[in-house]
Amino acid sequence: MKKKIFNRLPQVLVMALILLMLPTLSIASAEPEFDIQNNFLMRDLDNYDEGYYKVQDNVLVKYNGNAKHVVIPKGVTAIDTSAFADNNNIESVIIPDGVTHINAMAFYMCRNLKEIEIPDSVQYIGFSAFFGCDSLTSIELPKGLIEIPEQAFFSCDSLKNVTIPEGVRSIGAKAFVECSSLTKVVIPSSVKVIGAGAFSQCSSLNTVTISEGVTTIKGTAFSNCTNLKEVTIPSSVTEIGKNAFGTSSFGNVSGFTIRCEEGSEAERYALENCFNIIITEKKAVTETIEAPTTEVVSSNVIAKPTIGKVLVNGVEQSFEAYNIDGNNYFKLRDLAMVVSGTVKQFEVAWDGEKNAINLISGKPYTVSGGEMNKGDGLEKIGQLNTSKIYKDGNEIKIIAYNINSNNYFKLRDVAQAFNIGVTWDEATSTIAIDTSIGYVEP
Repeated sequence: MKKKIFNRLPQVLVMALILLMLPTLSIASAEPEFDIQNNFLMRDLDNYDEGYYKVQDNVLVKYNGNAKHVVIPKGVTAIDTSAFADNNNIESVIIPDGVTHINAMAFYMCRNLKEIEIPDSVQYIGFSAFFGCDSLTSIELPKGLIEIPEQAFFSCDSLKNVTIPEGVRSIGAKAFVECSSLTKVVIPSSVKVIGAGAFSQCSSLNTVTISEGVTTIKGTAFSNCTNLKEVTIPSSVTEIGKNAFGTSSFGNVSGFTIRCEEGSEAERYALENCFNIIITEKKAVTETIEAPTTEVVSSNVIAKPTIGKVLVNGVEQSFEAYNIDGNNYFKLRDLAMVVSGTVKQFEVAWDGEKNAINLISGKPYTVSGGEMNKGDGLEKIGQLNTSKIYKDGNEIKIIAYNINSNNYFKLRDVAQAFNIGVTWDEATSTIAIDTSIGYVEP
């Protein structure tokens, strides 16, 4: 009998060890490849394509987990379209420094998302990024942000506080529409345009500060803000759209008052809409000796793909071109390539020691690779080019931006420098580049 027991003892010990290990094995299989600390899923990575995070080329393509509190892995530089969309488990998200893009609908309809930390490295947020996040209570937008896009925080009806940093240049249409808990907003002086319906139907909004520097307030921007009884509009505002202020579904807000300077666009708007007016004193102007003015150029800009057709000497060409502040910017080397062999040809050379771009008239262009590549059709961040630019040995002042490691120049600046004809046909949305004619100012 004793012999049988001893013969079975190793088997019993093995079974006991397996039973002891089962909880550990189940935890490991539940959260593969991740450490769990205080209910946060954490991992540093460059490329990862299993478990809860799908990351490709440092872009977080999709999160498939169900944690309440999520820390996005270090090494991620962009959050892709709809990466977290419709995830109703998430309550808080921490985005690490180094992320630059939060693409369209990234957190669309995350209804239980209450908190999110966005680092100042983020320069771009896509449309409807936080659409329907109706548990979100506060948002501090990053200092690197250039534009608040359309419908960014549409129907975030628990949002009470929003901080818009100096540096943001525009607030898109319906960006904060139906944020019914929002009570106050400060528009910084860097903002030039407040889009149509941007703060429409923010029924608790009672204090709006519009800084000197804002120029355009589009129609319905603050319509149906029934608790907003008074607003001060600075003299810098030169355009106010229909029903921008003081209107509701039942007509004008009773007793709505506009404070403004005499003779301003705001006074005209108030008179036109029969609002109360309080005339404010004009700011004192002190006599100064003015220095020569220089164009203020933003270091970072939103570059939107150019829409339309481009003809070069009558032949349609496909360019990766971008519209920046209403102007078309083309890759410098693409332009040099398409006019090479014509009387307006020019060479492009890089001088690394002097950090300079040299443009040489009359020389055929030397192909370097990557010219005329097609883009992905998505918006980009353009960074101001700091290199000096020389034409035939003389420095010229041309604004250029670096997009995806390529230099983009305003088409008309290059055309003017080399006397190349450029025309625009609005009816057919066609840009024509013609080396047989000279440049003419539009």
